[in-house]
Amino acid sequence: MTPFMIFLRRSTARRAFVLLVAAGLFAVFSRETWRGEWARTFDWAMGAVILVGPVAAGIAAYDAYTTLGRAWRQISATMPRAGAEAALSACAVWLWSCVAWLCVAIVAMTATVSSASGPPAVQYWALVAVVGILLAASAVGTAIGLLIPHLVAGPLAVIVVFCIPIACAWLDLPHIFVFGGATGTLVGLRYSVGVVAMLLLLNLCVAVLAIAIASWALRRNAAGRCTWALLAAPVAVFVVAVLLGPSTGNAFVPDVHVAYDCTGQAPQICMARATSAHLAEVDAEARPLISALAALGASLPSRYEQRFAAPDPTVGSIELSDDELTAGKVSKDDVALSIARPADCAAYYGPVPPDDALNAQALIADWALRKSGTGNARGWVGARADDAVISGKLDGWVRRTFDQLSKCEFDDIAKPSL
Repeated sequence: MTPFMIFLRRSTARRAFVLLVAAGLFAVFSRETWRGEWARTFDWAMGAVILVGPVAAGIAAYDAYTTLGRAWRQISATMPRAGAEAALSACAVWLWSCVAWLCVAIVAMTATVSSASGPPAVQYWALVAVVGILLAASAVGTAIGLLIPHLVAGPLAVIVVFCIPIACAWLDLPHIFVFGGATGTLVGLRYSVGVVAMLLLLNLCVAVLAIAIASWALRRNAAGRCTWALLAAPVAVFVVAVLLGPSTGNAFVPDVHVAYDCTGQAPQICMARATSAHLAEVDAEARPLISALAALGASLPSRYEQRFAAPDPTVGSIELSDDELTAGKVSKDDVALSIARPADCAAYYGPVPPDDALNAQALIADWALRKSGTGNARGWVGARADDAVISGKLDGWVRRTFDQLSKCEFDDIAKPSL
């Protein structure tokens, strides 16, 4: 049996495998809004390293203290290089933690099957960041276990690895030990190869540095040029990467290639394929509203679609919250507000909200809900406006204002006479 297989079989991570999985599942199911979108589910599962990593570090520290420090001195004598057992011990915990995280990811992806649409369109290559994080966490835990030969090393390693990402965020430093965990839709976004590579490099530097420190702590009298080189090299690479590499604050870049599923005609209702599970429901809620506007003579767009890229005034914009996209029911009010936005104008995304246009959009949505008979007017702009919607006094204003919204002529919008 090879030395690594001995470490792998004797590792505490093997006996504490359930603890690693439980930590990951706790992180994943701490909230439910990630279900319904494959890419978001996968990213949220990768975010579980925020807890799996610290637990792996604690196990690695315990192994380093109990085995490398005392019981396995005879194994150390068989190592071809001084301190190699520290690397093998860390790698054994790393491998078990990777398998535990994989189990967590499988559970998460399985949980989203019933509410997701289409095949899983996921950038699986990004999980290399998770692999690097778990390796760094295991290595840091091993170093702490050898530097502090006491049972307190395990809890201390957990605290250190858990708190480092918090400190990095607070100090605006590159993120290590953490990745993923998006709380919003990832449609229209993709992972940045440069940022993911940067995260992998930084965590690998931490891992190499920690292993070098662990090797030195294990055989201080045998520390030679190789050990000191291993200490200096990752520090130099880390510093250069931080100074010259891309920022790790945002791992995503825009993706203009968004696939849509559409239904109906004149206008079509289109939703991103990744979130189109509610397409039929949105279409059913929208058709009566569209019919009411068409009967009034309003100029309707050729299609309404979810917008994720640059503004496009030639299409209407469907605005649904992330919770609606992952929940079981779409709000009638939000569908009405979407139909009342016949053009995705750039002014909606400007530094100053177009209050007149937004108020007009809300009132048109009120009008459409009442006229279509699908719901009561919500009165977003007050009871007097609600009365005007019911009485029909707003019909002419609705037609004119809807056309102005279609042309992005926000400055021409007049307040209704109530």
